[in-house]
Amino acid sequence: MGIAFVDRLEGLASELRDQSNSPRLGTLLWFLYANELLIRHLESDVARMGINRTKANILYLLTTNGGTMTPTKLSNKVLRSKHAITMSIDSLVREGLIKRETEDEDNDRRFRKVSITGKGLSFVKKTMPTRAALADRVFSCFDDDDCRILSDSLQRLKNHLQDSIGDEDLQKIDTA
Repeated sequence: MGIAFVDRLEGLASELRDQSNSPRLGTLLWFLYANELLIRHLESDVARMGINRTKANILYLLTTNGGTMTPTKLSNKVLRSKHAITMSIDSLVREGLIKRETEDEDNDRRFRKVSITGKGLSFVKKTMPTRAALADRVFSCFDDDDCRILSDSLQRLKNHLQDSIGDEDLQKIDTA
């Protein structure tokens, strides 16, 4: 590396460090780093349960939303592309954890919904201790008041991001 390049590199590195001292950017960077670590913990725990995050989210959403939802609604809630949701649904159907249903006698695909099965409910019940243990492990550095404050702040951030991006733009982003 030449001297000019090293000077340019060091100058840019200094600018990045200074920029990171801004409260908003510093918070964003810490949030992103913590999120990456959290995702690794989550994916490790979920993999030990024999499932991936998207399929686990589908099962949890079906359980907490009356047992039946449309794939589009699931896609919006899980923040995954319709294609990724369809692939996960296909897999969950093969495993017997959910089933496809229609609301009309013509079997029109536009009205197709998915429902959790008894086997799916048993699976969700079986995963609850792992889920609780993950939460305890990840947030053991916070007391309950800290967790409530963080939860409220994250919910406010989620709502702000959803409002600023918009549902149509979220659907364009393939996060599969």
